[in-house]
Amino acid sequence: MAPTFPFIDDGDAQQLPVVFLHAFPYHSEMWVPQREALRGRARFIAFDARGLGTREGNTTAYMLEHLVDDVIALLDHLRIAKCVLVG
Repeated sequence: MAPTFPFIDDGDAQQLPVVFLHAFPYHSEMWVPQREALRGRARFIAFDARGLGTREGNTTAYMLEHLVDDVIALLDHLRIAKCVLVG
């Protein structure tokens, strides 16, 4: 099942997938310098955690488990079995 949230998937699917998890209360744009540095070297993947960045507006309380669920959904959707997590 495809994730119901926007995400960035930049790079060749054959490159090492690196998933960036942003700090609270920031959003995925905090990783712009890393995205540029990895261009052509690794596959850059990032998304905004619930309630932040492009996912603002919802006042529902979120827990770490929700972030884990979102990471797993995204990795499943992109068919990634192994990755490097940065955050």
